[in-house]
Amino acid sequence: MPSLPGTLDSMRKLLPVALILAAGCQAAPPAVPQTGQPRTDTSIAWAPCGPRECATLEVPLDHARPQGERITLALTRMPARDPGKRLGSLVFNPGGPGATGLDFPRVLTRAHDTLGERYDLIGYDPRGVGESSPVRCLTKEDLAIAFAADPTPDTDREKDDAFAAARKVATACEKAAGPLLPYLGTRNHARDLDRIRQALGEDKLTAFGLSWGGSLMATYADLFPGKVGRLVLDSPGNPTLSQFEVIRLQMAGTEKGLRRFADACGARADCPIGATGEEVLERFDRFLDRGLPVGELTEPAARLAVLYGLYRPDGWPKLENALAKAYKGDGRPMLEMSAWLAGGSQESGFSNFQDANMAVNCADYTERYGRRDLDRLAAKIAVDSPRFGPSSVWQTLLNCAYWPKSADPHAGRLSGAGAPPILIVGNTGDPDGVYEYASDLAGQLSSARLLTWDGDRHGAYGGKNACVDAAVDAYLLKGALPGPGSRCR
Repeated sequence: MPSLPGTLDSMRKLLPVALILAAGCQAAPPAVPQTGQPRTDTSIAWAPCGPRECATLEVPLDHARPQGERITLALTRMPARDPGKRLGSLVFNPGGPGATGLDFPRVLTRAHDTLGERYDLIGYDPRGVGESSPVRCLTKEDLAIAFAADPTPDTDREKDDAFAAARKVATACEKAAGPLLPYLGTRNHARDLDRIRQALGEDKLTAFGLSWGGSLMATYADLFPGKVGRLVLDSPGNPTLSQFEVIRLQMAGTEKGLRRFADACGARADCPIGATGEEVLERFDRFLDRGLPVGELTEPAARLAVLYGLYRPDGWPKLENALAKAYKGDGRPMLEMSAWLAGGSQESGFSNFQDANMAVNCADYTERYGRRDLDRLAAKIAVDSPRFGPSSVWQTLLNCAYWPKSADPHAGRLSGAGAPPILIVGNTGDPDGVYEYASDLAGQLSSARLLTWDGDRHGAYGGKNACVDAAVDAYLLKGALPGPGSRCR
């Protein structure tokens, strides 16, 4: 699943101090030179824009043809507040794929407050996203139709309609995006990152990637191991799995997250949606089966709202109240929550988050599924994820059924041989990024060190756990890795 544009909008500093439950830290070889002032041979012309600086950078549409057609990337910079101790540039990617990253270094307040003293904090919109040659195929009407569609088609007519809609979207995307569409895969994004590194005047890339952003950093390390500085992969996806396996693991994590949410609410005397965890789940199941639509709130929108609400425990009260109101006939709070995951809000309209998310995923994966495939996989995933699995199979795998061939899809397992130490942070209770992604990726990348957090939200760094924050800061500022097997509680 995507990481949300609004996931980091209310991060707070943590007051209690936690400890890394391991024997000390291992010092990594300094991967980022003490560069002082940046080199002047940069091709980026920065200009003031509000609390930051802004610029654009042209990169090849097809990196195999560097002299060919160009596309434009939008970037932001917050210069290091202590230039005399400047370490270099720190590039951020918030994930998605499809999330805008222009403001990410600013809203990730831990990074702004702690790392911004010594790093230039660089945000950017990846290709196809936001202000970077955006791909737009879905109108508001298309989104409305998608939100009204049956997420688990049962009859031949419903399945025919679903495939017809997928064909229509693919055709619209191809027409709107033109030559860009086959070049939106993660490997092309990684090559863009190297162009950004060069334009910033940095010998090595130092970067922080959340969720899909972590997958992107892993791909970069595999393609450019000699250009790696310090890379943090926070709750990364795993770009080496099949698309179905990604969905299977994600939805199993979501089911577990829903169970934790239900048990936590049901254990309280003031829970507005059930007296016990089981009652919370039973009432939710009845609502999905027979209680929808509620006004404009459809079943797909309700499912999206729950996914959004489960991302972090401090969002659970909002989900409780939204469900309670929906059960009483007011679907507006859940509709607004679903709009965030769709990449916008009811008031401000929608970004191109869904367009870009779909485009990157369809460019990354070569599998194209037919009706029998989807029926079989929906039944298979229902074993571990009966509430969310079948709908995710139909809604996600069907998206790519008529997509054009990718110019550079995922290429199997990663290695990154020769890269300096890389830090991966995984959360055991992550409802979306899934801890298995992080642990498997740590086994693939030859220089990776895994830090485990026993947390239950998506994304670890940035005011959620002082132990994690201290470890990430120490790595980025000093090159110090947590010891093998380190765990944060």
